[in-house]
Amino acid sequence: MHDRQFVRHGGTRGAGTSTASLQAAMAAMKSDGAAVGYSVAYPVGVAGPILFLYALTALLKPNIVRPPPKLIETAEIALTNPAFIGARLSEVVARLPDGVAIAAVRRAHHNHPSADDLVLQANDVLLATATDPAMLREATSLCGELQPGRMTSHREDLDYMRVFASSRLVVGHTLRDIRFPEGMVCSIAHVRRGDADLMPRDDLTLEFGDRVGLLVNRAHMKPIRALFGDSIKGTAELSFISIGIGAALGLLVGLIPVPIPGVGTLALGLAALLLVALMLGRVRRLGPFVWTMPLSANLVLRNFGLTIFLAQVGIASGPKFFATIGVTGVSFLIYGVVILLALLLITAIFCLWVFRLPFDLAVGVICGATGNPAILAFANRVAPTDRPDLGYSMIFPSMTIVKILFVQVAATLAGG
Repeated sequence: MHDRQFVRHGGTRGAGTSTASLQAAMAAMKSDGAAVGYSVAYPVGVAGPILFLYALTALLKPNIVRPPPKLIETAEIALTNPAFIGARLSEVVARLPDGVAIAAVRRAHHNHPSADDLVLQANDVLLATATDPAMLREATSLCGELQPGRMTSHREDLDYMRVFASSRLVVGHTLRDIRFPEGMVCSIAHVRRGDADLMPRDDLTLEFGDRVGLLVNRAHMKPIRALFGDSIKGTAELSFISIGIGAALGLLVGLIPVPIPGVGTLALGLAALLLVALMLGRVRRLGPFVWTMPLSANLVLRNFGLTIFLAQVGIASGPKFFATIGVTGVSFLIYGVVILLALLLITAIFCLWVFRLPFDLAVGVICGATGNPAILAFANRVAPTDRPDLGYSMIFPSMTIVKILFVQVAATLAGG
């Protein structure tokens, strides 16, 4: 009876490919029996959703068009609108279409970085940037007329440079908080993250590996590189101190008892690690500690940790696995399939027919509910847009916490 109950709890975890909830089940029940059920159901939990998404795509035949990546477009606009002449640059930008920024201003044969308090004059040339060409056309009609080449053909005062954000002086800070050395003439034109360009909003927080495009005087390029770091190697490093402090905080929060009426007192346990990680990720930076890490380091650490954990689970539960397969293996496989189908069907029905989400976003939510990166990789192939990643990132943390709490509630109700 010991193993049958514990193995079933592990089968539920394996069908949902939730290693975190397996750890919680083993801790709550003070037994490694759940690892056996997990190891039996885990292959079903990975292959099943992939086959389900394949069948769903073949059945619905969704028309998915991959949007082109957002790239920065520029326009050089001569200011001729009397309503804008004599106004401050910040006032003019506020009247332009959303998503249009002014990176620089040319006046009297000299290029100047944008400044909110700059008073505009007739025939000033504005270097406008946006990710939508239609917005630039609207901005041109509001301000004056296009005069291409007026600014970009003269680089004596300002030239374009691109740097990697790898220094802790800028990573984790918003653009408004970045302090350039005194006397430097500089303007941030755009930030490239992944394959997309981002407009330089004041509240945009820089992350490791961001490529920042700047308009800067050539004499100041070297100190600007030093400020941002501009190191590809630096974008692959991580802070073990930040990881250790975050993990310690998560473990401490996990020890705090939480009273639940009718159930008793529960501790979040390992779920607290995820909660603390979410909160620290939202803060991004606290004093000298940066709570984000480069994408490359994140992927390596995540996959390495998952590999080590699964290897430990396999080694520890190997003898019990074969013993269980020999006696009741088929029944536990069927048990895992039933649990998995219930999860997939309910999620798909609510996403596609109740809430009527777009197909590419819905498959991301389904991946987040199942919780395995391999399933997300397949979803990105059947729906090659950014939405599967978005749906996965929205659902995966909350589903992981729900699975962990469900384990502890079930263990408490079962007297485990």
